[in-house]
Amino acid sequence: MKGKRIGKIIFYLFSAVCLLLVLWGLIGKLVAEKKGEKFYLFGYSLEIVVTDSMTPTIKIGTLVVLKKADINEVNAAEKTGDVICYRSRSGALKGKSILHRAVEKRTEDGIVYLTTRGDKEGSPTDQQSADLQPEITAENLLGVSVFQSYVLGRILVVLRHPLTWVFLIAASILTEIAARQIRILKERIKLEAESGTSPTENDETDRQIKS
Repeated sequence: MKGKRIGKIIFYLFSAVCLLLVLWGLIGKLVAEKKGEKFYLFGYSLEIVVTDSMTPTIKIGTLVVLKKADINEVNAAEKTGDVICYRSRSGALKGKSILHRAVEKRTEDGIVYLTTRGDKEGSPTDQQSADLQPEITAENLLGVSVFQSYVLGRILVVLRHPLTWVFLIAASILTEIAARQIRILKERIKLEAESGTSPTENDETDRQIKS
């Protein structure tokens, strides 16, 4: 009994910590987006892929975990370079977050520049694209991909929908009601077992009394 109580306390504490982290993340993300900045939690951030420029390596809808990184530590090479995220500073996609592979790194006047390209076959480098044409330096480098999951990405997309939360809250309430009714029924069966009668016998007795 004591073990169950300790287990419940640990579960509730863990749930509370997770809830606080989620709230912190959501509030921080909203504040950062309002300022036009990227939100990081302990040096990490999330991105959901919305284009096919990184296929077949990374599909649309994939969740990508980004880690803040020093541009000097970024590995740049065709097909094997780090997948990085940066904010475009020019072109039609100015201000947008772009997730592409670093394919070349050069240094000019002490400043490190990265050249990137999507993994999609036939993709030009971002510097050759009329929509992007960015200069990727430490200033607009948002992070390096350290984890990718298509399944988690789809789950996160679903959780972003308001109707999902309505369903989860309704399901939680119904589950609690059902659990309470089951507990009441178990208590009734226990009491009747202790008194030496069963629900069927009680119902039969009630019918005889009424007749």
